[in-house]
Amino acid sequence: MAELTDQELNFLYSQRIDESAVIDCSRMRSHGYKWHMEQEGYLWCIAPKSCYAGHRLRSRAGHCIQCDTARIAFVKRHHDRAYIYIAGSLQTKVVKIGNAIWPERRVAALNTRYYGDITDWVLLYHAKYEEAGRIEFDAHGRLFGYRRGVKEIFRCNYQMARTALMEATQGYLGEDEWERRWAAISYSFEG
Repeated sequence: MAELTDQELNFLYSQRIDESAVIDCSRMRSHGYKWHMEQEGYLWCIAPKSCYAGHRLRSRAGHCIQCDTARIAFVKRHHDRAYIYIAGSLQTKVVKIGNAIWPERRVAALNTRYYGDITDWVLLYHAKYEEAGRIEFDAHGRLFGYRRGVKEIFRCNYQMARTALMEATQGYLGEDEWERRWAAISYSFEG
């Protein structure tokens, strides 16, 4: 295995990434290491080629995580275990699909921050999933034609949003699943 430099070890430590979470792909071909990372379940690697700044640490997508540390948070969020929730607004007849560690707090924050210029958000559904960010983005893609300005808000009813989420999870029900009684009836407005 290629040795991590002291600078790379310090960087990983500063980003709260354990060195055991980094796979050595330094001797692989450039187009094969991403596939290998996915098969082995790694999010970070020592890449075959350095970036323009001389860094070797990459995400599975091939981005230099030392040049752009924001990518680390994005990748972690995409692969972390979290709640996916559906919130609805009767006033504006829209729903929102998002992910959060505490969905109840998130929906309260949506109202206090006037998210999407809306103040009557109600939590309709939540369940905990592995790779919550990936599932959330997949569900968003399935509802793309119903998008309303803000990328996570859709002009569709609850049942359409719930169906998109179930398709994104391939029918897998998450842990600690909760659904508001009468959500399907109350939020059954036309999209």
